[in-house]
Amino acid sequence: MRKFVVLLVLFIGACTPATPEPTFTPEPTASAQMVEFSFDDVTIELQQLPGWDVYVKTENRLIMAEGDDPFGSVGGLKGLLINIWVPTLSNINVDYDLNEHSIAEILNLVLRTSDVEDSAAVYDPIPFEWAGRDAAYYTLTNTNGNLSLIMALKVADEHFIAVNISAPDGHGDRIREILPMVFDPFHINGAALGNSALIDLPSPLVFPIITPISETGA
Repeated sequence: MRKFVVLLVLFIGACTPATPEPTFTPEPTASAQMVEFSFDDVTIELQQLPGWDVYVKTENRLIMAEGDDPFGSVGGLKGLLINIWVPTLSNINVDYDLNEHSIAEILNLVLRTSDVEDSAAVYDPIPFEWAGRDAAYYTLTNTNGNLSLIMALKVADEHFIAVNISAPDGHGDRIREILPMVFDPFHINGAALGNSALIDLPSPLVFPIITPISETGA
């Protein structure tokens, strides 16, 4: 089983040490189509881009990859990868109330209380509003050179959606390029959120600089 190096550890409880086997043989779609998954009272529907695979689909997680084998050597990526899941505050051990604290505050707490910064350079979360919902994002570069945009969006009192879009070193511009495409359309519990808030995010996205493993000898 090929190793899944966690490209960004947004939540320690959401990490997995190895890549789950695909639930079916990945086959890139020839044209855009909608893919849906549900967890508790949250149903998410978004677009699977042409040429992309639904690589993993579980109860609360969807991983879409560019091509049928997105993973390179030494934890690097060969193409773009999108990981979207529905965590809860209880399963990430965060003692915050979503009704009293913003998503940006919760992301800050998670980053401060985890070991993410031991293996990555991270910029502080920046709040924004997505179709009237509280949201935040930050960018990350890990020691394998992978670049990630992490977003979180409140959907209920105990639930929020976490999104990680990752790219190989030098391809951060592609994350910004596909961002509005992936979430057009995008539905949560049947409600269309649209992608205008994502179009308004900074362009280009700025990723932190970190010394790659190959240069440190690690």
